[in-house]
Amino acid sequence: MRYCLNWSALVSLLFFLALSTIIPMLALSLRFFTSGREQTQSNVLLGSLFFVVGILTVSGILLSRYEFWPYFPVAHLANLSIMLLGPLLFLYSRSMTDKKFRFSIKYALIFLPFILVFLIFLYMTLKEDVFYGKHNNQIVYKVLESFQNAIYYILIPVFLKKSEIPLKSFFLDFRNFRLTWLRLLYFSSIILWLNKLYTTLIFDLYNSARLYLESLSLYFLFSFIFCSIVIYIAMKGDVFLRLAEADGKKRETLSETEKMIIYENLSRIMISEEPYLDPDLTLGELSRVCKVPMRNLSRVINDIHGCNFNDYVNEYRLKRAICFLDDSSDDRTITEVFLSSGFNSKSTFNTYFKKIMGMTPREYRYSTVKL
Repeated sequence: MRYCLNWSALVSLLFFLALSTIIPMLALSLRFFTSGREQTQSNVLLGSLFFVVGILTVSGILLSRYEFWPYFPVAHLANLSIMLLGPLLFLYSRSMTDKKFRFSIKYALIFLPFILVFLIFLYMTLKEDVFYGKHNNQIVYKVLESFQNAIYYILIPVFLKKSEIPLKSFFLDFRNFRLTWLRLLYFSSIILWLNKLYTTLIFDLYNSARLYLESLSLYFLFSFIFCSIVIYIAMKGDVFLRLAEADGKKRETLSETEKMIIYENLSRIMISEEPYLDPDLTLGELSRVCKVPMRNLSRVINDIHGCNFNDYVNEYRLKRAICFLDDSSDDRTITEVFLSSGFNSKSTFNTYFKKIMGMTPREYRYSTVKL
């Protein structure tokens, strides 16, 4: 009996903790929806993400007490918004790390599964009262929803790696606020998703009210912690809101003299330290070596050298490879040449070499020997 009383008190405490997060979370959503003109896409996506968390918390509260029984269908329909966590976080990650990102119709298509599922369940609820006891109908949906979200949670680090952000930096770099902020959202979203999945399956498969409330209470606790962290960051001055805007202003105010200073320092580092010999060199790693923000370094390479980061680095690698090929006493094979020059694959080496030199590395070596 004592255990039951203590457990009931704990559930009630967590219930009120969750209740206290709803208004701040929805207020944060409104704050992001209405925050200035700069980085509007990022802010709208982040506001949408917080709105979904708020809606999920409302749904959990309604489903946690029998006195809310008349609102169970509404709560279950609101619970379907868990399908939006993965897509919204994926788009937000892209908007924060890809300066060319623009929200378009093709990105709107990723919300179609949620829209279809919501309309199907809405129809079934209105016609058959599906959420008044037919919970087993949700199992197939939960499997599909989990598969969809899992895809986006896998795609996010893959996309970041393609955006010149090493996975090691994304998961372990705490000096970069942008990555730390994305990491907080990434793992928080995964925890919320897994908790909602577990909660639904527990009720559908075991029909255990106790296990259901325990899982729901864990959700309340984590949503309170997550909301508290976000509010704390917001009270520190909306750093994450102005982060991209500040970067944009720095790029705009970068003078030609500053560009030349950065470029000369970059050239010195490329010659003296030879970072291009690392086949996994990224813009982020080079920016840390040069102690210059990634966007500024990228702009300097584009404006002064007239090419992108990959072509700039490959130029140095190509020069090193040509030195090896020109040396008649050097008996390296073509494979050893491209590996010693910093290229990460033979196909990339051959393609770039032929594009610049008009012939393959083997043909170049033969023509050099002939001469």
